[in-house]
Amino acid sequence: PIVITDPEHPVTRGMKRFEIEDESYRDKFHPATIDKLHHLGRIDRGNETHSMIWVHEYGKGRLFNTGLGHDQKAWDNPALQKMVVRALYWTAGKPVKDPK
Repeated sequence: PIVITDPEHPVTRGMKRFEIEDESYRDKFHPATIDKLHHLGRIDRGNETHSMIWVHEYGKGRLFNTGLGHDQKAWDNPALQKMVVRALYWTAGKPVKDPK
């Protein structure tokens, strides 16, 4: 399952833990940068946890990243679709909207 660690951020606002069948690609964070990223969600596999969704603001720029979305089966997941649509609005500096 994916655990939402910040349910107040515009990209993940109100989202709950969700199941997704996907491969979990992991980012190898540099120790100097990991604390500068705002982590929104993590994978939870018992004793294995890893950040899978994060954002970062740099000056006027905004960045969204997720390790989810390996194949069509993952992209068919409504929670992933919702999060990515919201992220597109957020990174563009627009009011965040849900997909229709």
